[in-house]
Amino acid sequence: MVSEKGTGCLIKQASGTLWYYYIDDQRLYYSKRLEIGWTSPVPLDMQPVKYYSATVLNDDRIMILAYLKSRELWLYELANGEWHKRSIYRISSGFENITFLKLIFSQGRLHMFYYVESSLPTAKDKLIHYVLEAGTWKRPEPLKFVSGAAFSPLDIKADNHGGLYLFYKRELHGKTVFYLSIFDEGSLTWSEKNMLFERPGRCRSFSCLPDNSGHIHIIWNEESLGKQVLYYKKIDKNDIRGRITEDVPIYFSTQDIEHPMLVSAHKPACFWMEGTKALYCLLQRNSSGVYEIKRVEREKVCPYIVITNDGKSNEPINMYGDGYPGFTWNVQSLTEMDHNYENSNLADADTENNAEAAAELVSPAAQEQYEEKSLAELESRLDDLYTALLQIKEYIRQKDMSLYQLSTQVKKLTFDIEQLRSKNALYKSRPFRRPKPAASSYSAGQAEVDVSIADTMERDASNEEAKDGKEEIMLGNVSIIINPEDETGDDKE
Repeated sequence: MVSEKGTGCLIKQASGTLWYYYIDDQRLYYSKRLEIGWTSPVPLDMQPVKYYSATVLNDDRIMILAYLKSRELWLYELANGEWHKRSIYRISSGFENITFLKLIFSQGRLHMFYYVESSLPTAKDKLIHYVLEAGTWKRPEPLKFVSGAAFSPLDIKADNHGGLYLFYKRELHGKTVFYLSIFDEGSLTWSEKNMLFERPGRCRSFSCLPDNSGHIHIIWNEESLGKQVLYYKKIDKNDIRGRITEDVPIYFSTQDIEHPMLVSAHKPACFWMEGTKALYCLLQRNSSGVYEIKRVEREKVCPYIVITNDGKSNEPINMYGDGYPGFTWNVQSLTEMDHNYENSNLADADTENNAEAAAELVSPAAQEQYEEKSLAELESRLDDLYTALLQIKEYIRQKDMSLYQLSTQVKKLTFDIEQLRSKNALYKSRPFRRPKPAASSYSAGQAEVDVSIADTMERDASNEEAKDGKEEIMLGNVSIIINPEDETGDDKE
């Protein structure tokens, strides 16, 4: 994964064509080497880029996986002189981010990795893995991590047999624990995490390199008492838990140690930058029993990555040299380095001083570190258990909250139903009252109807009419009362 300005990637196709890719002003540029020199840099995409990873396939296709500032992951492909691109993943949540990505071509397969990190306590961080074989993409089961447990990938390496090795770390309580998981090509699954070692400080940089003899060489730097310390460690990948090796400090500095890289060669060598100076160390003790530090006596020195289509693994190689656009020299030309680095075996350097190596393996410091590693591994498992318990507690709390809200809604609904029942019972028990009849008087030559409405609860109209001897005629809702006495009086007149 390349993200730093000035750290580029040099790709050499089987046809001999050279391409150089680098980030400048948040844009990914590329240039092609012609007979007359390099072409003018051209932006691959106008979108700002955070970081990218590149490789070349056996058919000379160049593949670039880039994560953009717009939180999109794109795969670019250069085939037959034309660029093609496709969207791989888009971050749609403000709680997610892609913090690691890499392309690896090994044993005729293209592996694409990207790590989706989530800040939600109930979510899972995932290392997504795709495999391109015979033109078909396959997706093995993602490797999942507990969110918020401070896991982060460091690098993924491939050996000559097609094995993939994932190195990642966990920073917790001011300590850094390094882990390793191995990918099984047959079952397309990752192994459980294997703890490599623990350091009391925070890891700032990391570089690793497996060799052909089954060893893994690791360097990293950390800050201790205001100083930058560069460490070296060698691990047997076939016996990760049983091998006792010492964390060897090889360099101290009050300045920042930048871009530490293990460079593939006959003799293992580590290069790094300290300000404008390029320093290196052959990872082999001299006659005085110390690691000798030397300076690269060149005017311009910068780190970059070299990928060559060798028809096999096309493995990226860390390199130091004058860089773009010259590429007139690199550290392989130093007298201490062996030029034949394609068939390197970093373990051969140990055969020159087997007695010293054996003494290092059983040194008291190494034994003490082994005991500390066992305790740290137990501590790490307890931390995992504690984190899992916190997640279970949060899950139960959310479930309890949901049940409480549901119970509250049920109680409210029950109360509303009881209120409706009470109103319905009151309505049914209310006595039925006839509406008050209208009063009307009639006389000869004049018809007069008096209609008045009063409370029906005050009197019973029918009883009153029966007592007065009046006759009632109902016309719809109007009641007409005829008084016989008035008619008698009229006849008399």
